[in-house]
Amino acid sequence: MAAAMVGSSVVPSRDLPPFANEELTQLSALDVTTVGQSLRVCLRIRPLSAAEQNAGESVGIRKASEQSAETANAAGISTGRYFFDQVFDQQCSQRELFEGVVRPLLQSLFLGGSSLLFAYGVTNAGKTYTVHGVESDEGVLPRAVRGIFARIALCSRSAARGVAATGEEAEQEQRAVQQAFGTVQEFSSLVDSWDSSQRYYLGISCLEIHNDRLADLLDSRKKDLRLVDEDGEIVVKGLQVVYTDSMDKALAVVAEARARVQVAQTMVHTDSSRSHSVFFLSLCRAGQPNAQALDEPEAVSQPQRLSRLVVVDLAGSERVCRTQTTGAQLKEAGNINQSLLVLGRCLETMRHNQQVHSQKLLVPFREAKITRLFQSAFEGRGGLTVMLVHASPCARDLDE
Repeated sequence: MAAAMVGSSVVPSRDLPPFANEELTQLSALDVTTVGQSLRVCLRIRPLSAAEQNAGESVGIRKASEQSAETANAAGISTGRYFFDQVFDQQCSQRELFEGVVRPLLQSLFLGGSSLLFAYGVTNAGKTYTVHGVESDEGVLPRAVRGIFARIALCSRSAARGVAATGEEAEQEQRAVQQAFGTVQEFSSLVDSWDSSQRYYLGISCLEIHNDRLADLLDSRKKDLRLVDEDGEIVVKGLQVVYTDSMDKALAVVAEARARVQVAQTMVHTDSSRSHSVFFLSLCRAGQPNAQALDEPEAVSQPQRLSRLVVVDLAGSERVCRTQTTGAQLKEAGNINQSLLVLGRCLETMRHNQQVHSQKLLVPFREAKITRLFQSAFEGRGGLTVMLVHASPCARDLDE
């Protein structure tokens, strides 16, 4: 059985008994896969923590199939079934989640496509664990960084060699190619367009949205940045970009940014995120650098962004009666809940507009920074978007 998620108090989850055999109500509240072909919605259910098991918490949600989850009340009576593109249960490992959700996004990245992955759910549902993980079991973000550099190395080595590998080297390369790109054909097509006269970099930017204000997580002086429209793309004006061709440096940059994200203890979660954090990973290339640029990646001149993967760790929605926040934390909770409410309204309005062609409604993207920033992605103009919903298994959290 796989080790469980989140913090020091979590133990491996137990096998779940089936819920009582009552006729299921087919609910569609979370069935937002109809929003668009470019939006994929997945669910991850975290295991019960040790404290929850010791308290005798009832399980309120379980995986019913590869694409559905079943909910139940504290008495074990089924209350509904929700449908997703893919469901990951309590036994799902970080590696399995990465392979199922993020690996296709990396393949798209190297084929010139951009993607958005955002972790969504209530407080203490496991979002930050999924994104960052722990030192012994990394989350999707550091795994994505490692995967990008592995693919850069594979493409650069093959393009520079110019001829097909032979013997044992060919077998090793074929295994690596299949693991990274899926098919040899896709890899061969990519290598044909790979410019070995250029050097490839990862451009990293890290943003925090705290109380609906934008702050640069890589430059503490930039605490009130603006969103601007540049040629139809919404960008954060002045957000720093760090270019590097070193995987270790890239991981260190991401770790530095994460350490600056604002967290606080509440009655529900010991390390509750008080803001949304956004990590931009851009595949870039530029001319071969001189000696100065090798030591100072920011000295690379005019890097060209080829594609981008954005990973968002949304702060969790919370009820003040449960978290018992006051003062500054109460204000943070209000801003978090308001921005997530706007996100929900945007998704619902988009679904309405697809179903009712005669009376289209205005999608309220401009009412929150997080929805305005990713408007093009939600509208299907920014590549593939994956909404990774996180759920607590506790029956008492079912209303959340």
